[in-house]
Amino acid sequence: YAEAVGPGRIRLGGRELGCVDRDGAAGEVTVSIRPERVGIHAPDFGGENILVGEIERVVFAGPLLNVLVTVEEVGTVQGTIPNQGGCFRWDWPDKVALQFPQDALRIVSETGTATDELDPEYEEDHAE
Repeated sequence: YAEAVGPGRIRLGGRELGCVDRDGAAGEVTVSIRPERVGIHAPDFGGENILVGEIERVVFAGPLLNVLVTVEEVGTVQGTIPNQGGCFRWDWPDKVALQFPQDALRIVSETGTATDELDPEYEEDHAE
């Protein structure tokens, strides 16, 4: 769980992160992000909305790699990246920085349903 600390701001893993907050949430909240939107970088990567963790496992899934990262005080976070034939340079137990784009990190409402609006990139990629 995370704590909503202001409009579009949460505290998670000891850090304050920007997020989408359509309902003006307060107190304890659950946040969600699509795994392909999680950026995976070197542990010294600088920028906004960064949490550092340790790779728990890399799962090869054909054209994708599912990277499971343990973040202290948060738990396991999954990032999904394209499999580029051996170009992924980290493995267990390497430390990595996870970047959560503010427009992709969303507060989930108290009823367990995500906020109304879908991610515009997701809508474009999955249009019929």
